[in-house]
Amino acid sequence: MALWDEPTEINDDTVFGKRLNDKALQKMPDATGGSMTLLNPRYGLLSARNRGSVRPSLPNRDPENDRPGPDDRLLPSDFIPDVDEERNRFSPYQPVAPFGPPSIVDAREWDYPTGYNLEIVNRHIVLGEMLRGLVRGSGIIANELSARVDELVSLPWKFVLKTPAKGVKSEEDPRIKELNAFFKMPNRKIPYPQWMEMIFRERYTIDAATVYIWKNRAGTKPYALEVIDGNTIVPKIDDRGRIPDWPSLAYVQIVKGLPMDNFTEREIVYMPRHRWAQMPIYGYSEVEQILMEATQQVRKTMYMLNFWNEGTCPDVMVCCPPEWTAEQIALWQGTFDALMSGNLKLKSKMRFIPGGGKPFEMKGSAGDLLKSEYDEWMARIACRAFRTDPKPYIKDPQPKANAEEFSQQMRAQGLNGEMLWWSALMERLIYLGWGWDDIGHAFDTNEETAATDQATIDTSHLADGMRTVNELRARDGLDDVEGGDVPMVKTGTGWMPLAVLAAQKAMPQPAMGGSGGASEPVKPGAQQSGKNASVKKEAGTESDRPLAKRGSHWNRY
Repeated sequence: MALWDEPTEINDDTVFGKRLNDKALQKMPDATGGSMTLLNPRYGLLSARNRGSVRPSLPNRDPENDRPGPDDRLLPSDFIPDVDEERNRFSPYQPVAPFGPPSIVDAREWDYPTGYNLEIVNRHIVLGEMLRGLVRGSGIIANELSARVDELVSLPWKFVLKTPAKGVKSEEDPRIKELNAFFKMPNRKIPYPQWMEMIFRERYTIDAATVYIWKNRAGTKPYALEVIDGNTIVPKIDDRGRIPDWPSLAYVQIVKGLPMDNFTEREIVYMPRHRWAQMPIYGYSEVEQILMEATQQVRKTMYMLNFWNEGTCPDVMVCCPPEWTAEQIALWQGTFDALMSGNLKLKSKMRFIPGGGKPFEMKGSAGDLLKSEYDEWMARIACRAFRTDPKPYIKDPQPKANAEEFSQQMRAQGLNGEMLWWSALMERLIYLGWGWDDIGHAFDTNEETAATDQATIDTSHLADGMRTVNELRARDGLDDVEGGDVPMVKTGTGWMPLAVLAAQKAMPQPAMGGSGGASEPVKPGAQQSGKNASVKKEAGTESDRPLAKRGSHWNRY
């Protein structure tokens, strides 16, 4: 019996030009998640559902917020009406009909491997352990990672109301007070800074920051927020390649090479930052971004270590008389080493060789050839990955002005994105843990820069005479000092009272020319030439012009 019947013509009741034989299909088992269909070499999968049909109306569903089902999408036709293969000799032809299952009508997020959910220990677990080994083996990477983490941990932060009512302060909300008390020790074992540091180290090393929301016995609020080793968590996917929605299992923890437990997306917050569209369930950490360079750096370090431990290059070679035999040289070498034993290592002792001649030093025996420009280049790459300043590793750093500007740019690039990511993680924990979606997390960068900015402003005000020393001391709660009430101005020769400087500027300048120092009266209409003309033109009018600071000096303009 044929699985499909040949139609006399193609119409709306046929599918891809073939009509399914219902009797034949009834003998075939149904496929999970959709009806069983057959594969035609020419027309792809045959479906009993007409493509291009009207969406069915299902009761008790919210069309705005509910996840759409396979029957909610209006499928496009598999044929392009504007393609005529008969009339167009060089036609692009009709596209091949989709071969996907008829129950899967939405786009896949990525081309995942068949049987992905069956994997227990995948390549990312192995890769994660290798990345951690690179961090431990490279001093530069470990130091830069710690520097970036320490900077992030030291930033001031606070919980805020996303849309506070008029006149309501965030710090007065009882829920924010509860959160502040809870996050003093989020996992009930270590303080918040160390808890935050653990998450960021996972973020930078394997980009698999994972937090388990451990609810209390009533299931209403978190008992603790546990930082989980992200390398033991394997995300699972659905047919579209997405992490399954609640209440389906979304994550599996692998311990000792075996599945330990399943978790839903409301129990585990698995939050990589750098994702790829080709595999969006895993992250791409900074250490992985410089994987090859970091591997070279670690091997170079091992080579240098072996140079000192197992190197055979001595510091000095001494030539023995040519008539000495090998036995005599070995005897003399043993005698000489016995005299120096306990004082120097074997590598630092002199060596005796036949041939005669004067003693000579061995080039590179002190390790001076181990360091090269490539080491500096590797340090630059590591610092660039973590957006830190490479100045400590550079032999000839940039000029101070350029170096400071570059350092500020790197700091801003590294911090801004991480602050946004951390705030999103905290808000996710608050929503899944307490169910509050109107409370946000924000870094108070104004407090961080307030001290430096205020010091710069105070110094400028003091130098311009806009404030006195006692005014600033009174603001900071300090006692007055003698002479601190006098406004001072910083000039090129030092500090000067503002009143003295103004009096000096207000005094008329003596005219130049003549032995007596006094200028002769100028007749009306007469013109003067030379330097005396400009001087006399300015004389007597200096005090009429306003006083302004230009650079480090005060002048009239």
